[in-house]
Amino acid sequence: MASSRLRAAFSIAGFLFITCFELLVSAIKRLGNLAANLPEISRLTFWVMVITVLVNCFVVYYETRCGRELKSQFLIADALHTKSDIFVSLSVLASLGLVSLGLVWADAVVALIVAGVIAYSGYQIFKRTVPVLVDAAPVEPEVIEAIVNATPGVHSCHNIRSRGQPGNIFIEMHLVIKHPNSEVAHQITEEVERRLAQKLGQCNITIHVEPDPMSN
Repeated sequence: MASSRLRAAFSIAGFLFITCFELLVSAIKRLGNLAANLPEISRLTFWVMVITVLVNCFVVYYETRCGRELKSQFLIADALHTKSDIFVSLSVLASLGLVSLGLVWADAVVALIVAGVIAYSGYQIFKRTVPVLVDAAPVEPEVIEAIVNATPGVHSCHNIRSRGQPGNIFIEMHLVIKHPNSEVAHQITEEVERRLAQKLGQCNITIHVEPDPMSN
């Protein structure tokens, strides 16, 4: 399920890059022929665009807030996508105003600026989703090892793996403890989990306990 949401976010980034490319091509063509195909818009369409921008501003705010609270890359990506729609709408309104003042080149120049903004949004989504999609470790094993080994009762740890993203990290490890007693071992693992959560934030931790061979 999480993998599907991440792939959806990745797809949104792809659509943004396609939109950016189409805007660039269109803007370059218009710069080559400034007198042709000047934008026109009715009063009704103008107000529809204004209302759409206001609604999209609320959607961006709401999706961004929920995405951060739920650690959802899809919601954050969709918010960035909606933000790009806002920039497109604003660019149309701005270019119409400038063209009406006789600046016939404004439409193409504004389109180039918007293309850059959209490309940046796509890059931000790409940067967030790719490390998760390729299962990159969000935390270096050495960092986890240092936190764990500082816990009283721990002899060492090995086979450390982490995946996910900051705020929602999955950690798996083998933990060698100094005490063979199961009750004490349970207390030690709980302390390890507490320390990891304190240092790294929300963590889902799987610990495979091993006795210290020197304690036998």
